[in-house]
Amino acid sequence: MEDIVRVEIGPPDPPRFKTRILGISSGEPFGSRTWSGSSLGVFGALRSLGYVDHAIDAGVTRRETIIAQALEFRTNRERWRARFHSSVWPVRFSSRRARLEVANLTADYDAVLQLGPYLARSEKPVVSYLDDEISAALSLRRVTHADTRSRLEFEGKIYKTMDRIFTMSAWAADAMASFHAIPRERIEVVGAGSNINEELLAGERDYSNVNFLFVGRDFKRKGGPEVLEAFARLRQSLPAARLTIVGFGPAGLIAPGVTSTGLISLAGQEGKRRMADLYRSASAFVMPSVYEPFGIAFIEAMAAGLPCIGADRCAMPEIIGDGGLVVPAGDVSALARAMNEISSDPSVAADFGMRARNAYRARFGWSRVAKKIANAVDALTMTNGLASPDERRDGARRIRA
Repeated sequence: MEDIVRVEIGPPDPPRFKTRILGISSGEPFGSRTWSGSSLGVFGALRSLGYVDHAIDAGVTRRETIIAQALEFRTNRERWRARFHSSVWPVRFSSRRARLEVANLTADYDAVLQLGPYLARSEKPVVSYLDDEISAALSLRRVTHADTRSRLEFEGKIYKTMDRIFTMSAWAADAMASFHAIPRERIEVVGAGSNINEELLAGERDYSNVNFLFVGRDFKRKGGPEVLEAFARLRQSLPAARLTIVGFGPAGLIAPGVTSTGLISLAGQEGKRRMADLYRSASAFVMPSVYEPFGIAFIEAMAAGLPCIGADRCAMPEIIGDGGLVVPAGDVSALARAMNEISSDPSVAADFGMRARNAYRARFGWSRVAKKIANAVDALTMTNGLASPDERRDGARRIRA
């Protein structure tokens, strides 16, 4: 007689704890225009995982924008623009609106995830996800400490109360720790994702037809003038080479071999499909920015299997890795050599492109970002946070003041 094996079946495993996260952004949280689409990317992915049911818009009003512009007025237009973009006033206005919205909120939540420094930690865990634009601008002397002192002080008080800060890159994490004197262990790198559906970017690439793609509305900051000059040199040895520029100038032929599409909005599916077509028809991506807090266009290009060329600034070397080449910012000769290296042999471009796509799959993507944030916030709500009670009380008191 065979032995009878008895298996005791216990109660089912309890459902995994899942934090109810309240989202806050400066602009419509699930809008494709907010934070260049990254707000929709992270909150949309968290909503799909069942973590975010409700999110609020803490963006400044038109009236508040005019007030901030008036307060930072300078006769020099470029100086005025720099002052406004580094001003404390929009952040103060957004912080005030966030506090009012949360005070009147009827929905229940366990923790707050904000795309910026709006709420200080009080009773419930508060975390932030960002790319750290101000530190990027400061480290590259785009603005001065005098311009940003008030904003840095205001933001620093909030950041220091937070339980965790999530950044797109290690470069941003180090900058945050340095500029705001925040313990590095409280800052976690979670990456970012493509704001164009990855399925639209998939497919085989033809690297034999040399077609560089440049994406950037802020043409000068993104290194556009250097790209045009380097491409003109490349055309001397590769006269069939082409360059497509997105986001700058009117549509049409702007130089031999150079075509501009004008601005393409990613607010709707039509724009995203058009942009995906441009990524798929390109053989390489080039954007040697003078300063770039992160650069979502790089990872969109990587998701499309394009070798990338960027500058040795900010997070660009970290993003590109071995999926392309990095050149000194502003060095046209080095840029021309890099463009020639990638375009002179299709097998070289294909190898870089394969590495770029593999790097995207291993390191980036909004679902990957959302899972990292969700796991960390779950742990925070169960352990009641990392910031000390004194830091939280002091920070909340000073922000309200």
